[in-house]
Amino acid sequence: MFYIRWISAVLLLAFAGYMFPLFHIHKLDEIERKRKMEQFNPEEFSKDFWKNQLQHSMDQAVSMQTLMPLINNDPHQAKDKYSNTIGIGSVYYYYLKGAGYVKSIEEDAVAVVLQKESQNPDLRIMTGKIFGNAIRNGCNQLNVSDFPNSQEFNQISIYLNKIVENEVLPPFKNNASLGDRVNFVGCCEIIDEDADLHPLKLIPITLKIEKGL
Repeated sequence: MFYIRWISAVLLLAFAGYMFPLFHIHKLDEIERKRKMEQFNPEEFSKDFWKNQLQHSMDQAVSMQTLMPLINNDPHQAKDKYSNTIGIGSVYYYYLKGAGYVKSIEEDAVAVVLQKESQNPDLRIMTGKIFGNAIRNGCNQLNVSDFPNSQEFNQISIYLNKIVENEVLPPFKNNASLGDRVNFVGCCEIIDEDADLHPLKLIPITLKIEKGL
């Protein structure tokens, strides 16, 4: 009888422990992932990244004077040598810098030529509503695996684009005139080579106008 009661008690305790465990076992990486998700603020991250990392990475951008002749002569070599990609898709990006002259001012873009006498623009600085992932992916400074999830990673693009719209573009749009020399750093997203290489479509990180040159 004693053994029956003892076995019954053990079984009862085991059942209670199964139904109402005193503790749960979690993998450390799962705990860390949840902690990052709870703490990550994409807006604050984007502001800090823009100020403290992106602005100090611009020496890594390829010169337009180097890139453009190669794009014109051998776009595949230009892509292999200077582009950045995310994942395995066909979309790729250029992180570039250079200087050119304002050829025309459009509603949502400013056309720029590298040589004053050129008729066809080498790039268009996009000045309208900014969409896409050109800066986030083009600068080659961020890795999706370093972030809690793809949703947070996508939000970074939204906030980086807002910085461009609110801080970079207004003084440029208000002051740019035909013939001005423009120093620029920015990123280009190449989705369709036939449409996006001639001219390049630049999402700017920094723009500086020089008058009377």
